[in-house]
Amino acid sequence: MKKVASVAVLVLLAGCSPGTSRPGPTIEPPPEQLVSTQAGVVRGVTQDGVARFLGIPYAAPPGGALRWRAPEPPVTWAGTRPATAFGSPCVQSDKLEGPGSEDCLFLNVGSPEVGATTPRPVMVYVHGGGWARGAGNMSVFDGIENMQDGQHLAAQDGVVVVTLNYRLSNLGFLAHPALAEGGSAGNYGVMDVIAALKWVQANIRAFGGDPGRVLLFGTSAGGSQTCAVASSPLARGLFSAVASHRGGGCDCFRDDQKLAVAELVAQRVGCANAADVAACLRKVPAADFVPLPGVGATADGVVLPTCPLERFRAGGGPGVPMVFGTNVHEGIGYLDDAARALTWDSLRLLFQRAFGAKGDSVAATYGQGRYDSAPAAWAVFVGDWIYHCPDRRALRALEGRTTPVYRYLFGGALSDPRHSAKLASHGVDVPFVFGNFGTLTTTAAERDLSKAMKTRWAALVSSGSPSRDGSWRPWDARGSLLALGLAEITMGEGFRNAECDVLDQIPPLRDQPADRLPFPTSP
Repeated sequence: MKKVASVAVLVLLAGCSPGTSRPGPTIEPPPEQLVSTQAGVVRGVTQDGVARFLGIPYAAPPGGALRWRAPEPPVTWAGTRPATAFGSPCVQSDKLEGPGSEDCLFLNVGSPEVGATTPRPVMVYVHGGGWARGAGNMSVFDGIENMQDGQHLAAQDGVVVVTLNYRLSNLGFLAHPALAEGGSAGNYGVMDVIAALKWVQANIRAFGGDPGRVLLFGTSAGGSQTCAVASSPLARGLFSAVASHRGGGCDCFRDDQKLAVAELVAQRVGCANAADVAACLRKVPAADFVPLPGVGATADGVVLPTCPLERFRAGGGPGVPMVFGTNVHEGIGYLDDAARALTWDSLRLLFQRAFGAKGDSVAATYGQGRYDSAPAAWAVFVGDWIYHCPDRRALRALEGRTTPVYRYLFGGALSDPRHSAKLASHGVDVPFVFGNFGTLTTTAAERDLSKAMKTRWAALVSSGSPSRDGSWRPWDARGSLLALGLAEITMGEGFRNAECDVLDQIPPLRDQPADRLPFPTSP
């Protein structure tokens, strides 16, 4: 490992004649940093006190013969590889990220001190996007470019931050039986995250990180990913703590769902009746899979022996501290035109159609008199159904373990006019935990809440507890949680308990027939 730094020098030309213009100071480029990885030397730059290494391949490009296979080690390179630009996102339809590429298994490292004598804790982030969109840096979000860039988090909290891309939708999770190898098919995106964690174990010390203190955290589908990785026997020993932000309670897609999607995909791309279905699928252009329906993590018997929630209930689990949390107004983002047109009668009929005999109890729980309007009741129901109540089930499954679990409830919001919701909606916690607000105008209360979150997450990976003073108590039978608000941060007990008691009497989301669900099944 070598370190190269440049020192800015002010150059004033002497001997200029009176009246001639003098050039200003020479602007030096940011100091370079060289680090040796197992695949080769990478060159990053230091900006605002953080050494940044972008677009480092942690696995071989998973295209061609490697499509729908476990990730292979990265291809080695000679000389020095520039690491100054984010790598391509994985293939997707997101207009902000672009179409992406199959050559997308890149990660980014931000370190406050390369080659530190005392290694720093490491935070490894898994992005969200409904299993089908997003990237490690997430290009734009309400005026925040590269919202998930770890530079601010690394600079202010002295941790090494790693963000990563993973294969998405059908290229990351297609579970067609013809693709089965080693007894399983699907979960390629989960295996990508595990491969990135193995890269961290092998290389992060050279970047100043401590491979023995690694927090795996993620949001939305990334929160579900953290649950999947945490429950996988293939990931043992690769992390020391886990935080699932709005991950939907550690559930996964059903076997019949994944098989139905796989058969439909093969049919749509003309491979259903091929003599060699796998070979046919690997010849189809990657972009052809983007508009087709997909799934996320599934129980395949190998990467995930069972769904994470089932594994937790059976006494399994990662054996490390875990944090689960949701935002107060999770369901606001599901208010599309159809939902805004709901009346109390149509909402009641919708619940009856979806939940049969239990529909009336759901309609009474989210009925007239309790909420101002049917659309408002609908938004609260969706937040409970997809996020709050599944998280409570996961916490209860892990209750009483020797390693603690914690719950938080995020009640912050962004006041800048470019952020229209002005509520604690799905995803709004991400800039707070990264401390990256881009060009948004923030209030002192917003900045204080961000600092409080970053401090607690850094404490979790540093010491195994998200509060060094014990002010954040672990989850218990009373439902202890930390309420993170703009006005105050305080401990509480229980959230949406009465509503979750009703919804827990209904088969969970993964067991509901898709043709009866009147709302999206993933964020």
